[in-house]
Amino acid sequence: MNRLLSAGFAVAALVAPAIAHAQGGAVVATPTGIARGGQGGGGARGGFVAGAVETKITTGRPYAADAVTETNQVLADGTRISRSSATKVYRDGEGRTRREMLNDDGSVRTIAISDPVAHVNYSLDPKSKAAFKTTVNIVAPTVTMVTRERATATVEAERQGTIAARGGGGRGGTLMRTPAPDNPNVKKEDLGSQNIEGVMANGTRTTTTIPPGEIGNDKEIRIVSEQWFSDELQALVMTRHSDPRSGETIYRLRNILRAEPDQTLFTVPSDYTVQQRGIRQ
Repeated sequence: MNRLLSAGFAVAALVAPAIAHAQGGAVVATPTGIARGGQGGGGARGGFVAGAVETKITTGRPYAADAVTETNQVLADGTRISRSSATKVYRDGEGRTRREMLNDDGSVRTIAISDPVAHVNYSLDPKSKAAFKTTVNIVAPTVTMVTRERATATVEAERQGTIAARGGGGRGGTLMRTPAPDNPNVKKEDLGSQNIEGVMANGTRTTTTIPPGEIGNDKEIRIVSEQWFSDELQALVMTRHSDPRSGETIYRLRNILRAEPDQTLFTVPSDYTVQQRGIRQ
């Protein structure tokens, strides 16, 4: 089983107050199980799908967008389970980021702000009007571009409680695992470029085949994952992950606005009570 996917894990980033571990950026993923109370998922092979990418501190690429995740699963008896979640994302020209995690009714559940300029992160609770402040040590902003090969990957991680805890309640941080390049059961295709929501993106498709008997399966299992990465935005604008064991998960950025967001979005409102947390290295 271990030889199907290499064990080379890389901690990409963590959302909520832990965003600073990745120098202000975040690789956001939606676990098909953890995001909605731990049901579904795909075990060690396919419970996650890569989402929007904020690689390190990305300056000079301001934008705002709606990040939408849709999951569809068909059970053995034909029952279909469909779910969706939404997050509003913002990034200014100096690399500050804001993520508003929304409830099903569209109200804001939690807010995560990363400010690499002031070296602080905030986790805001709109209901209690509390802001949890974390001081962080962040290197100077960089405009280093990241290749889509490095920035995109199918997230194939164990459905662990530690991922949910470190990622902000199961909706953020991830571990990324890249299939071994010489694995005959992994096929990668270049899908070329296309315009997605007004930005050009380059696509790749990775097909992983689990041979019969590998995990007790009597037939082969095919897992297909697509990632569309925008060099100009330095973010994933769409991903699609299909696994017959856990269903299909589609992540996409919608309503992309290429403009500088209002700077008040990256500050704590005056009616919030700020509580200091520890220093993160």
